[in-house]
Amino acid sequence: MLARLRMLIEANEELLVLLLLSRSALTDSDYRSLIKALPRPRNMETGTKYYTEEKKWKLERIIDKLINDPSSATWDNVFELEKINELIWDEYSEKYTPNLRHQAKWVKMVVLVTKAYLIGRGKNNF
Repeated sequence: MLARLRMLIEANEELLVLLLLSRSALTDSDYRSLIKALPRPRNMETGTKYYTEEKKWKLERIIDKLINDPSSATWDNVFELEKINELIWDEYSEKYTPNLRHQAKWVKMVVLVTKAYLIGRGKNNF
């Protein structure tokens, strides 16, 4: 029973986070605090085939921009982060390193918080 409940929660994690966070508009300060509170991977590992140094640099640049100026968040940022996250998962599927998995989960949470922030701000034009 508990295992089924855990699977259900994990399967609907994205929906739950979006619903909870978007019910009340996050302030810039709330958004910044949430992003900073997420356990960021210590060593942002890159691969050679999918998740390259260039993509890592782009990811870090977008995240830093979002933290420094939350009001600049756009759906284009979200879509770009989702693309990079797919590349991280592709790299993970070949290497199976825990750090890549952690990075992918971290980026996914940043995406979810950013989506909730945008929805809460009424920026639903995607």
